[in-house]
Amino acid sequence: MSDAALLAIAAAGADETLESPTRRALRRLFKRKGAVFGLVVVTAFILLALLAPLISPYDAIATSWSLVRKPPTALHWFGTDELGRDILARVIYGARASLLAGLISVTIAMSIGVPLGLLAGYRGGFVDALISRITDAMLACPFLILAIALAALERALPAPRSLARRAARGAEREDRPCARGVGRGRRAHRALPAARALA
Repeated sequence: MSDAALLAIAAAGADETLESPTRRALRRLFKRKGAVFGLVVVTAFILLALLAPLISPYDAIATSWSLVRKPPTALHWFGTDELGRDILARVIYGARASLLAGLISVTIAMSIGVPLGLLAGYRGGFVDALISRITDAMLACPFLILAIALAALERALPAPRSLARRAARGAEREDRPCARGVGRGRRAHRALPAARALA
């Protein structure tokens, strides 16, 4: 073999062994069908959220009393809800809220977890052990108990006025139907002996 042929073979072998990390990661990703399917679903979900105003057939908050609780039709693929809003439009716009909630939670977790992990890894020793034990304790607590504790802490701490007003308005909206139901139940309870007396 000539020297030029040997150099060409050596160069081809070097190109295969010096594959970039990005190319290697993509090659491994596309070998797994489940990962590709997941990537397609997540990409579709992100595109749905970003293009919601262009894709959605109706306004997500527009009500129509003539369309209350209609079954799926050609015009309303998922049907309508109790206020006559198109459920498909609400699902499409709901993708934005879901992605935003996930993005915010991941950002908060990364902004706390990455610096703590770097600190624990860099300092080692006592700092590493302390951060590891705190992390273990947090992971050992069930999420529901932690959420209840955070809710109690939020009530104990003074909140800004605008936040308190918004929370009060939200609670008022939720409490109004509850209070109405309780009132109706008590009224029916008082009317029950009178109804029995008439029977």
